[in-house]
Amino acid sequence: MKRILFTLLFTGVMSTTYAQNPTRIISNVLKNTSFKIAYGTILDTPDDFDYKGRQTSFALTYQPEFSLGGGQFTFNPGISYVHDSYFLDDFTIRENPTDNNKTIIVPVGDIFEEATDIKKSKLAVNSFDVPLEFRYRTSANRKGFVIGLGGYFGFIFDTHTKIKYEDGQGSNVIAKEKRNYNINRFRYGVMGRIGLNNINLFATYNLNEFFENNALDGISSNTRQLAVGISFRGI
Repeated sequence: MKRILFTLLFTGVMSTTYAQNPTRIISNVLKNTSFKIAYGTILDTPDDFDYKGRQTSFALTYQPEFSLGGGQFTFNPGISYVHDSYFLDDFTIRENPTDNNKTIIVPVGDIFEEATDIKKSKLAVNSFDVPLEFRYRTSANRKGFVIGLGGYFGFIFDTHTKIKYEDGQGSNVIAKEKRNYNINRFRYGVMGRIGLNNINLFATYNLNEFFENNALDGISSNTRQLAVGISFRGI
């Protein structure tokens, strides 16, 4: 899956820069690349999954513009690498082998009894997303006010937990576990943006559930992601 996405990205870059010299190619790629920072949450989680809304996201997106009718309306397809971090306070998640591998919430101290000070516990999710967006600018040269609406779909290729704690000997210990955790590998949603020149505010909302088949113990449905952030284009 990753090879296919990289191939699509490479093909898209080359198709928009065909017959240009290397300097022009690099310039066009950078002009259409943005860096995004977002803060979000998972909606409708059980009380003991209270991670205080501490989700941070970082994304690197290549998204060229295609003019619609030569005016200020554009179609912006692209591809994006996204890294999401969910900070879980003093608990973590595991798969329960005695209950169809349902995802359960476990205090870190129950897993690592030697832990005397829990410094960090987080769930990391890495994905490739494909945004499809329509934008309107007050100026055709990428300047001025911009508003955009669209959607996206993507594939999660990596999920893991990371726990950092101090043991009874005063040593810092880092424990990682890479598993599925019943997180939906495919995701899709809607997005919108508003901004000025190359700095935009944006929001994304997943339309499918974060945990598949109601697999998070103690919850029925609607574990969907909502995030807001800022993007800087032309890195």
